[in-house]
Amino acid sequence: MSGYTAPKYTFPHTEVSINDNSSYSLTKAVPVERATKMLFVGRFPRGVDGEIVKITNGASELETKFGRGSYAEFGQPILNAYAAAETGYADLDILRIVAPDASRANLYVYVAYKIDKTDSTNPVMKIKYLTKSFEKNPDGSTAAEKMGMVAANTVGMRADSMKPTLEGYTVEYLMAIAAKGRGVYGNNIAIKIVDSERYDRMNDYKNYELQVLESNNIIERNQICLYSAAIYHNASIYAYDKINDPVDGSDNIIIDVNAEVLETLAQTYHDEIYSKATNKQIYEYGRKYGLKTLIGINKEIEDESDDNHYVVTNLRKYMDLDATNFDPIIGTNKLLNPRVTKIYKNNGHVNIYGLEIEPVEIDDTGAAKNVILTATYGNNLSGGSDGGFALKDNGGTAKNQEAIDSAIEAAYAAAYDPQNIVITTSESLEEGAVMAVDDRIYSTTRFPLNVIFDAGFPMSVKVAISNLVETRQDCIAIFDVGANLTTKDDILDYGLQVVQYTGGSDTWHNDVECYWGKIHDPQNKKIVPVSATYFLASQLPTHWNAYGDKHVPFAGATYGKLTGFIPGTLFPILDEDLDATLMQTMVDYRLNYAQITINQNVIRGSQYTTQENLSALSELNNVCIVLDIKRDCERICANYGYNFFDESDITRFNRDCEDLVAQYAAAQVQSISGSFTSSDEDEIQGILHLEISLVNKRLVKICMVDINVNRE
Repeated sequence: MSGYTAPKYTFPHTEVSINDNSSYSLTKAVPVERATKMLFVGRFPRGVDGEIVKITNGASELETKFGRGSYAEFGQPILNAYAAAETGYADLDILRIVAPDASRANLYVYVAYKIDKTDSTNPVMKIKYLTKSFEKNPDGSTAAEKMGMVAANTVGMRADSMKPTLEGYTVEYLMAIAAKGRGVYGNNIAIKIVDSERYDRMNDYKNYELQVLESNNIIERNQICLYSAAIYHNASIYAYDKINDPVDGSDNIIIDVNAEVLETLAQTYHDEIYSKATNKQIYEYGRKYGLKTLIGINKEIEDESDDNHYVVTNLRKYMDLDATNFDPIIGTNKLLNPRVTKIYKNNGHVNIYGLEIEPVEIDDTGAAKNVILTATYGNNLSGGSDGGFALKDNGGTAKNQEAIDSAIEAAYAAAYDPQNIVITTSESLEEGAVMAVDDRIYSTTRFPLNVIFDAGFPMSVKVAISNLVETRQDCIAIFDVGANLTTKDDILDYGLQVVQYTGGSDTWHNDVECYWGKIHDPQNKKIVPVSATYFLASQLPTHWNAYGDKHVPFAGATYGKLTGFIPGTLFPILDEDLDATLMQTMVDYRLNYAQITINQNVIRGSQYTTQENLSALSELNNVCIVLDIKRDCERICANYGYNFFDESDITRFNRDCEDLVAQYAAAQVQSISGSFTSSDEDEIQGILHLEISLVNKRLVKICMVDINVNRE
């Protein structure tokens, strides 16, 4: 029985210590169904950057939120992520990184309006829409970070200094739309707003469909309202709330809406147009820019009170007869959606409502672009860039590849270990530039993990991963030796360096795999080199699922067959007859290797952790089991804070403990037991102890065969 230790902190919490009592000297000669939880930091074609996103629905969800990309463009990390996702047995935490000076594609929409009294008896409110995109914010910082805050209604984003001007018109900021993440990919996104008659019939508000297009194809449809108080089925349907919802919002964009300017437009229209109309008796109007339920759709009304025979189809007949039918986006006359509120006079369009969404044939100086929000292929976002990761500068000149690689390496290191990695000097980054890091990467509570994979990273990134795993203490790191070393000696030497720089021989959290191979890139079918971690990312989730959990080692001829590489490309494949000395050296230094068996299968020949001291925790499967037990102990103990030390409570706690150990006793370990205890002094301090004792199953690793040839 191990001795008790004092808690590290005095605030109410749970601490778990793992005491390795299984050391030995080497003499020469229940399953719980769990998805494997993996963290992947990488460059992805699209999506949120600097924020960990959970992917629980496999490769399809990963592709929707982050896109697919090739090895040539994004490196091995994206291949590892998809290899794991496509197993169907892995939950992924994805952290997309971008260059600190990358920018977010955006589109600012301004509404320009005026009251045209050319015809004094029939004044008309004329509306135009102007758009701009920005690489800089009003404070001079890059659009990279601040544009991400547009969804928080950042006041500075609406600065008057950003507004375009249009002679004779009042111009106001209406909305801003931005790609959800930084990068040049956002420039391919377009936005289109169309009428939504179907939803008009379902709720009490004027509805639109905000479409997101990419390459002229609709990739997302969002049903929205522009009225800030719009609620349907006990949920907000206001554009800001719908698009920016953290769970059910858009996968592609964020939005800010200036609802106040819509109120101003509606009031101006009411005061200047509607209140002075002479022919409104044939209409029944809704309140505030079309915010009431349609009662009579497809109803035809004929007014023969004058010589001009009016036929109004799809008339919006509303409950509130004293307010205004005002639709500033679609309009109520001509041009934008002919199925909605058509008004004919002798087969010609007329301006019954006194509202025109004007054509855009105006002389523009370039300060702003004039648009129709319902344009067939939408209006493109712009201003997005990959910053330091871009292969070319803004002038189209190829950049120094070494500088690009250096920027990428720094971003990876900072993402994996943001608290300990010195990113850069303040002078080397433009003001407002932001690294794509998420401090929650250290949180075992929010983001529990089983494994973090290397992906051919430089040593600085491997060190960052090791620091992360050491801090978290809930997962393993599987390192590689890259995918370009062509001699066994070089692979051995580099493997030893990896051990040295990633915590040395004192840790049982780390694993180093010393082989690599080639695959066909799933994106373009080109032959590309990948490190050992690609094969483990694609096989471990399936393996652990097949055997109920992690007690069955992924190694040896029965369980550890390596697949997925182009035949003949895996290197090195060690042969016991040729490489016995090298294999022994690798075992001595706790390096894992691939080998050929007598049955001509390529297998993972070992599964050592880098711990030099041989113990049960020298085997990776045992470490994974112990970490699962640790997590389960934390899970049940989290329920006990501010309970009592009463006998009935302790009895209940022990029943939970019995249920916990039973899960593992069935198959995972050779034996396991546990109980809650506390001394009088412990109770005074509020300390409850849970002690788990276990013995891992022993593994067959060496077969000694005696063939006795006898005379009789």
